[in-house]
Amino acid sequence: MSEQRVAEETVHAYVDGFLEAPEREAFEQVLRDDPALAARVAEYQRQNAALRALGEALLHAPPAPAARPRRQGRRTRWLAYGAAAASIALAGGLGGWFLRGALAPPDPGRSFSMRAAGAHAVFVPERRHPVEVGADEEAHLVRWLSKKLNTRLVAPNLRPQGYQLVGGRLLSEVDEPAALLMYEDQAKVRVTLYVGPTRDRATPAAFQVEERGGVVTCYWVEGSMGYAISGALPRPQLLQLARVVYDQLEKR
Repeated sequence: MSEQRVAEETVHAYVDGFLEAPEREAFEQVLRDDPALAARVAEYQRQNAALRALGEALLHAPPAPAARPRRQGRRTRWLAYGAAAASIALAGGLGGWFLRGALAPPDPGRSFSMRAAGAHAVFVPERRHPVEVGADEEAHLVRWLSKKLNTRLVAPNLRPQGYQLVGGRLLSEVDEPAALLMYEDQAKVRVTLYVGPTRDRATPAAFQVEERGGVVTCYWVEGSMGYAISGALPRPQLLQLARVVYDQLEKR
């Protein structure tokens, strides 16, 4: 693979799942030897997951109140058809590259939840590199992420609930950092705690729960920072974990 091919068409073909097995295996070998490229691929995958979640939210949003009927010209009808087609393409993941960053969700609180769910979707399936810093360096991990986020962060203890800390990583959210802590149980079921800026101080502090693609996300806000725990768990079980995390964060 030439560097130009890797940097352009092959990267996006891999992210979108279009590479055949031999080419995919060759590309994954390149990824193992190129941390910068691997980070770029992970970022594209995270953005695609967030866009798919956004498209799902758009398709399931309640319809707008009916306006007074009026005659539509041909141009108006085609604009409406085009908007509907764009939403469907986005929900199917087809707009990942062309629409990346072009749409902004209308609800900032939901935007935070989508970012948390997107990070969960990207990194939970990883088996070799799910985190940057492992649980064996928990003290260093917490100090590092606290400094980057300019907040006092802790890694909640979920061992009584059956979850061990795997580790964590630093994420980039546009121009601000965010953090992801990962836990797993004995069956290798993983949950993640996402911490980052909400950009919306008016978001209610009470728990909010959303579900996308079988992944439940429970999030809440304290000041300008948001916290979200995500997992493919029943809502009551995830809410119980969220309350444990909330209580431990309150005692910082």
